Amino acid sequence: MEKAPVLIGTSGFSHAGWKELFYPKGMKPPERLSFYAKHFPAVESSVTFYRAIADKTITQWKESVPASFRFSLLARKSITHYWRLRHCRRELVAMWRNFQPFGEQLACVVFMLPSSLKPDYALLADFLQMATHTRDEHGLTCRFAFEFRSRRWYEEEYFKLLAEYGATAVLHDMPYKGGFWPIIAKDDELVLKSGKLLMLPEDWVASTSAHFCYLRLHGTVGKQPWQEYGAQGLELWERVFEKMLNTRKPVFAFFNNDPGAAAIRDARLLQEAANAYEPPLPTSEPVARTQKLQDVIAELKRRDAEEWDAQPSKGRRCISRTVS
Repeated sequence: MEKAPVLIGTSGFSHAGWKELFYPKGMKPPERLSFYAKHFPAVESSVTFYRAIADKTITQWKESVPASFRFSLLARKSITHYWRLRHCRRELVAMWRNFQPFGEQLACVVFMLPSSLKPDYALLADFLQMATHTRDEHGLTCRFAFEFRSRRWYEEEYFKLLAEYGATAVLHDMPYKGGFWPIIAKDDELVLKSGKLLMLPEDWVASTSAHFCYLRLHGTVGKQPWQEYGAQGLELWERVFEKMLNTRKPVFAFFNNDPGAAAIRDARLLQEAANAYEPPLPTSEPVARTQKLQDVIAELKRRDAEEWDAQPSKGRRCISRTVS
């Protein structure tokens, strides 16, 4: 069986703080992408979130990398935050026209939605149809990924709707904005936690991996973003990542913790995990996920109660409940 592509990289490649930490001393900015492409197979760029890219810049980027290199670009902010997916056909056409020179090297476009945008099935369905039609009109084949900044979107109906258009939801860790943290519960069981929402990683993957998986890590350590994970901090995320690899579908993973070149070091660690990955043997044993999650919730409630009882009766601080 042909191995599905695994595209690991960083969000951006030309950060000023990476001089001499990643890029050799004296290397000129136009030479950076070529150097970057010797280490990673893909890059995610947020430049397109703010403005269009000049054609000459796109040409320069493409000439700096091998034909197998892939780009993932953030969709224009005017589409997601100003028009909020409504009445934005003109903006979509302008964006696809700008992206056309990338051709097949444009692997994915990420629509990062504002946290204030409430779930709306009809809105998302209409937008997906319009985005797909206008993309196709411009001869592009890129995938769509949606980074929801509110966990209210994490419902099966939205996951299925995305799958109908070959799209997926981004698994990310932006704190207090729909991000998840992997934690250990009962019997070394791994669970994803976002506020009061709990999900088994295999449930997330099963719901979102119809076509591909997308992991976007913002360096959230101790609920503060843009930190360095390091080997210890990535340990649980690597277990989640392996479940994505188990699908044998394309997997995208990008690090957005650029300060101090932390993203480079963390991306290399994840690459090492991907290189060492061995797919599990097929099994026909059913997974009792509902009971599994119920056991996890019961264990977290028990821990919460024990932490409360262990505190002195006077001055007890308020503990936020994991589940209601």
